[in-house]
This record gives sequence, C-alpha cells and structure tokens, in this order.
Amino acid sequence: MGTPHLISVRPNVAFGISAPPGNFVSGEKATLQLWVNNTGGVPVGVMTCAELDYFKYRGFDLFDAYGHRVLDQSGIRFVEKCRSDPGVAEFELQLWACARNFPIPIPAHTCITKREHDFTINISERFSLPPGEYTVRFRDNRVPFQWRCGSSDAPPYWESTSHTTFTIIQP
Repeated sequence: MGTPHLISVRPNVAFGISAPPGNFVSGEKATLQLWVNNTGGVPVGVMTCAELDYFKYRGFDLFDAYGHRVLDQSGIRFVEKCRSDPGVAEFELQLWACARNFPIPIPAHTCITKREHDFTINISERFSLPPGEYTVRFRDNRVPFQWRCGSSDAPPYWESTSHTTFTIIQP
C-alpha cells in the first residue's frame, strides 16, 4: 500500500496518504490509502465522516508534474461559483454534513489502514487525470477564502519534506 506521509490533525493523531508501488493506468481505478497514526498511550476514536471523509475531500490537493494544482469536479464547480457569486461560494465552503458518522477505534501506539471505504481515496472518481506524474500535498485549511476561490498565488500547504507521488500511464 506504499509508505504513508503523515500530518498531525490533533494531539497524538496524524492522518497520512500513501500510493501503492507501481503506476496507475489511465481510465482504470486509481486508489490512494488513508492512514491513521495514534502516537498516544490510549486508544482514540476517529469519526468516519467528520474526520476521515472531511480529510479525504478537504485535507489535500493534487499537483501535476509542472506544479499546477489539479482541481477535482467539486473544485471546478466551486471556482465557477466563486466567479458568479463569491458570497454564496464562501458560505458553501463552510458546510459539511454527515449522514454516516461513527467512531473507528485506533489502538494506542498504532498506525493503521484498511482496504475499505473509510481508508481509501478513489482519485480516479474525483479527478480527471491524464497520464503524468502527480503529487499530493496536505492543505492548510486555515488559509484565506480568497485563495480557494481560484487564486494560485502562495499555495497554502503545510511545509513538509515528504510528499506522496504517483504516476498515471497510458493503457
């Protein structure tokens, strides 16, 4: 499942993303793994929607080999809405609703992932990715709204020396 690159999301808890070794084939399913690392001395619960799904959709961005941010389908719609009505777009960015939200226990001193919905990120479902190399960067969600509304100046990413990369190849 690849080596995870982690970012702290709360005390003693880090989320990470990994890509499996090898390449993804264009037009086929491409799945990244989500990891949870509990460095604390007691078990913790991570919520399926409020934490894991939120992170999968708002915790990272993709960049192509040239360093350009690649928007997923919801990001494309969001930028279009920003152009027509920035106030509504800003309000919608703050919304996050959960219909399936329960805690998954993570034992103390454990880093886990699983081959199931809560721990996988189907990037081929969210992004239109032509063949090429891509990099995952963790997003700093404390950034000003104006950047998310389409500006690509001074990308708001956590400083990190390690990033997850993967390649999409021709069939």
